[in-house]
Amino acid sequence: MLIRIYILLSCIFVCSTLGAQIPTRSPANDSLRITFPDSLREQPVSFTYEVSPDSLEAEVDYGANDSMRFDNARSEWHLYGDATVKYLTLTLIADYIVFSLDSNIAIAQGYPDSIGRMAGFPQFSDGGQAFTAKRLRYNFRSQKGIIYDARTEQGDLFIHGARTKYVGGSTSDSTQVDDYIYNTGALITTCDAEVPHYGIRSRKIKTIPNKLAIIGPSNLEIHGVPTILWLPFGFFPVSSSRRSGLIFPKDYEYSDTWGFGLRDIGYFIPISEHMDAKVLGDIYFNGSWGLSLLSNYRKRYQYNGSINLGYSNRRNEIPGELDIQSQKSFSIRVSHNQDAKAHPYRRLGGSINIQTNDYQSLNRNDANSVL
Repeated sequence: MLIRIYILLSCIFVCSTLGAQIPTRSPANDSLRITFPDSLREQPVSFTYEVSPDSLEAEVDYGANDSMRFDNARSEWHLYGDATVKYLTLTLIADYIVFSLDSNIAIAQGYPDSIGRMAGFPQFSDGGQAFTAKRLRYNFRSQKGIIYDARTEQGDLFIHGARTKYVGGSTSDSTQVDDYIYNTGALITTCDAEVPHYGIRSRKIKTIPNKLAIIGPSNLEIHGVPTILWLPFGFFPVSSSRRSGLIFPKDYEYSDTWGFGLRDIGYFIPISEHMDAKVLGDIYFNGSWGLSLLSNYRKRYQYNGSINLGYSNRRNEIPGELDIQSQKSFSIRVSHNQDAKAHPYRRLGGSINIQTNDYQSLNRNDANSVL
């Protein structure tokens, strides 16, 4: 009887000791270690269970409005119709997505609609970055993707790339902080049309979002036709905040008198919180040029206004004659308006417009300026 009681008490002691052990995870090799006591030795016995290095940091949510099909042989989900895949800050939307559970790779592209026309092209967003593309391939583990016919907006610039490589900045296997975008066969422009009317064509562009775009050898392209204006390299600040930087021309024109020209190309300077300045220039192939300084100021609930100074030198070539006529003109325009909330009874405002040699109608071709 005493022997049975001794055996029972020993079993209770061993079970209570096992229940008090807490599994610990070793940070060195990403493994799970569980320790059990050995009744015959003083030192505990440890068993280590390795955790798969291919596992993701969080769950991947995926679904589709039309249908989903699982390929058991390849461990792939096929998603049809407004398909979505979400992982951390990343969202992928397309009409057709194939997601591999083994490789953690998603392939997205459009899908024919009811009349056989391709629709639902991929839309990719990761934090503050967004792309539209014809086709893409993304690895959720390495946070790297290949995007074909991509279009992305960086600040005031639109970048079109035939083949784009996206590298996320929060990769677990490196110390990289910033995102990187590599474009080949790319066009950088300020034109927001689906097929840009003009831009700078470069074989390679590297973009650090919200910081800088770096281009290699490139040339100006107008309506798909390359021009002789060539750049060995270039740096373009891309930021949603107010920073100094280049201003791309928003208009180009051809005149029988002045030739080909670019308008309003210059530099932007944020002077203070309430004031900024733009230095703009017009350049034409036959030697005509113009320069203007535009400054805007504004204080909320108090006042706002602008100062615009301009000078132009237009060289007119007369057909059949050797003489070249030069038309010089300048303009001073100042406006100031007091906000209605600044004072209940008194208000100060007005404008000044001084021009010589019909500066506005000579340099602008819109109906309001000409008439």
